[in-house]
This record gives sequence, structure tokens and C-alpha cells, in this order.
Amino acid sequence: MWDQTLNTSRLSMAVCRCMLAAGSAGTDLACLVCMHGSLVPTSNRCDSVVDCDDGSDETVRACAGVRCPSYTFQCAYGACVDQSNKCDGKTDCPDGSDEDAELCGRTGAPTAAPAQSQETSCTLPSHPEHGSYAVSGSPGALLNSSAAFTLEYRCDAGYGLDGSDRVSCADGRWSNERPKCLRLCRLDAHPSVEYLCTAPSSYVTSPCERTQRSGARVFPRCRSPDYHSRQSFSPMRCIEGSWDYVAICTPGQTCTPQHKCKAPDAKLAE
Repeated sequence: MWDQTLNTSRLSMAVCRCMLAAGSAGTDLACLVCMHGSLVPTSNRCDSVVDCDDGSDETVRACAGVRCPSYTFQCAYGACVDQSNKCDGKTDCPDGSDEDAELCGRTGAPTAAPAQSQETSCTLPSHPEHGSYAVSGSPGALLNSSAAFTLEYRCDAGYGLDGSDRVSCADGRWSNERPKCLRLCRLDAHPSVEYLCTAPSSYVTSPCERTQRSGARVFPRCRSPDYHSRQSFSPMRCIEGSWDYVAICTPGQTCTPQHKCKAPDAKLAE
């Protein structure tokens, strides 16, 4: 069985007594509690076969977190089937997505039930690199239904979302582009420099957070009067986990018309 980790916020888990096969002895197995209360073995979850009488073991909410091995085919709603089942003329995914006419390059009438039209359903996307998502809304909805649902994205430690953390499907359409997880830049404190940031759609600066998303701009300035620079600093920009440069100021008083002094050369640490 595929490596599938159950998110307990989607379906409850229990330890129950299950019969493995006809005539075999019972053993303690982890079982799913179906939405209507019946129990099925955990190994039956998202295997493309509906076992719960209410179908809740083969829904978007139950299968959204499943990561299928590379040698398998992932049904549109999340279940895993053998790669050889794709486009073999027989429907193996409950939503028919393994025999989708476009996927299989068919121009005529399909020989098996096709996946639901994109006008009435959304195909479950792969998880973002360095991140994941959970499904909320319509917990019993299969992808071949028109029920609306929302993907709630989060990134692994050290990464931040580039885009909205919520993407919804309604009437077969996604509300917005799916986000990416990009490496964050760490803004280490330096005694000679203070870093200022602006909020989106604002020109007001304030002290920066310790980590910054990719694409963020930070405005460095020397801590006057103890540090200075002969040249103006351009904004520092975060690019996929690294700063394009790091500004460092030189010790000494700032030179002004009122306070004449000899300023050493400024230093920029690449």
C-alpha cells in the first residue's frame, strides 16, 4: 500500500478489531472512522475503491494530503493507482481521471467514463515544492461533484509563501493562482546598520522582521553618528534565500557641513 499519512483533521482515526480476509484471524489494525460512523482499515483509504458506505474514504478531503510514488498515477481527487492503469481503456479512478480524453489523447468518444468537465470540477494539484496544503469545506465531496472547497497552503520551515495562502474551487474554477514556497532570507543584525522595510502598498518604513520573503526589499542605513558611509545604499533584495548584497557601514562620525571630519572609505560586503 502507498505511503499515506492521515491528517486527523480530515478524518478521525481509531484502533479497532478488523478481519483481514475471509477465514483469517482478526488482528489489531488502525482503522478509519467514516463520516457516517462505520469503520474500514486504514489501508483502504485513497486506494481508488470506495469502502465507506458514505464514500468518505475516497474524497478530496480524505485524499488531498496523499503523496503518490513516482511509479503510480494520482487520480484527480488524490488517490493512487498503478501507472499501468492510466489510459488502458478501463476506469480505475472513481472520478474517471485516469481515462480523461485529453490526458489520453483521444479525439473521439471515450471508451470509459471520462473525468468531470473542468467547467464543473477542479483537478487536485500536486503539493508545492517545500510545502503542502490541507482541504477545507465540503468534507464529503468527490472531485466529480460541483461542491466547493478550499486549499489552505503552508510552507516548510525556512520557506515562505509567494502568493495567497488560500485557493478556492467553485463551479470548476480556481479563485487565484496557486502559491509557491520560496526560501526566506535571514536578516542578521549588524552593529553598524539598521534595516528598514515598507509594508505592501505603503511608503512608511519600520524595523524589518528577522526573515524576509523572496523578492522583498530592505532599506539599509548607517547607525548615526557612530557609523557612516560615503555612498548611498541601494535597497537590498532577497533572491531565493540570499541577499544580492549586504551593506556595512564604517566606524566614525558622519561628515556634515556643521561637523567636518575625514571619513574612511565605505565598505560593501558582497
